[in-house]
Amino acid sequence: MSSTAIETITITDANVDDAKASADESLSKSSSVVSGWLNRLDQIDEMVSTPAFRLGLPKWVELVFSVPACFFGMSFTPFVGPLWIAILALSAAQQQQQQLESQFQQDNEIFSNANKSHKIFLLQAIAVSITFIYVAAWGGFQVFGWQKPMLQLFWNWKLYVLASPWNACVLAYTVLGLNDVNHHPNDNDKLLLSPNTKAIVSMSLYPLTLLPFIFLLLGQLKERSRRSRPAKKDKERQPSVWTQQKRFPAMTHVLAEHDGHRSFPSGDVACAALLAIPIYHIDGDSCRGLAMTIVALSALGRMYVLAHHCLDVLAGAGLSYGIHKVATAVLGYGMLDVEWWHPVLVWGVYFAFETWKKRKGEAAAAAAADVDTTSADMEGHSDSKND
Repeated sequence: MSSTAIETITITDANVDDAKASADESLSKSSSVVSGWLNRLDQIDEMVSTPAFRLGLPKWVELVFSVPACFFGMSFTPFVGPLWIAILALSAAQQQQQQLESQFQQDNEIFSNANKSHKIFLLQAIAVSITFIYVAAWGGFQVFGWQKPMLQLFWNWKLYVLASPWNACVLAYTVLGLNDVNHHPNDNDKLLLSPNTKAIVSMSLYPLTLLPFIFLLLGQLKERSRRSRPAKKDKERQPSVWTQQKRFPAMTHVLAEHDGHRSFPSGDVACAALLAIPIYHIDGDSCRGLAMTIVALSALGRMYVLAHHCLDVLAGAGLSYGIHKVATAVLGYGMLDVEWWHPVLVWGVYFAFETWKKRKGEAAAAAAADVDTTSADMEGHSDSKND
């Protein structure tokens, strides 16, 4: 090869290296700019959220406030939430029936039958009893530090597995046994339940059907953002400022020590918003007010216990609303289209996917450990030869 060709190849390689270096430098500058903007956004968000972080409520007020602050992101939402939606829908239907014309009432005595009244009472008793168990376990954790009952109840994966068939069976027995009366959406697309029992069951199971999609998106966003929770920030600040204002800081300590980099977005608020969507569409101002109160208490509560910033809770609520709009407006899958087997199928696929992902991660970790062991053995063998 001639010297001219060699020089040309050398110059070309140098140009390629320069281009790569320039591209890396540009990428580094862009990353630095983005990182700077994110840090600035984090500071602004923290400044906006600080009043909630620094707030200290009276002891028993804080204990009550901690219930909506922490319940919606646990097994309570999929296991008991649909039952409460059905109870609210039946209550609204009963109130509406009392306002209908006398002739219509005579033809549709929905709630006068003793057997059907018994089924409604049974549904209420089941929901109230299970809710009481959750509240009692939570109070034991907050006041007495009982961790075992809380762990067996709030984060028990078996309850998530059983949630779909459990709710389907309970609602089928207690609600579907009632007489059906046609429903009519008004101009605001609110459901006038009077009561169409199939519509009530569909509405109740709707959040349970969409919840696995929320969980999948939440997991991806939390893993990619890895934003520090306010609890972790406060723990790293010595002495801590915000945690000292809390009368029951047990959950704050748990978040700081074991889940400190999953602040964005808020999963609890996402679950609360998803639960509130069908409640909001039940006819009546009281249900709409209750739906907004659920989301507001969850959002403010998560900020109070130092779990999330303001932007985190807004993103969580927006995520659920966005999934809801995609399902209804884009896919045409509304609240009244849910069949009893839809959440069972969706949750089955979700758990199968999570199991596959976990096993894949364990296999990758085992392979990496084998590579490290092999490398260490080779280095040791090489050192022995040199000796």
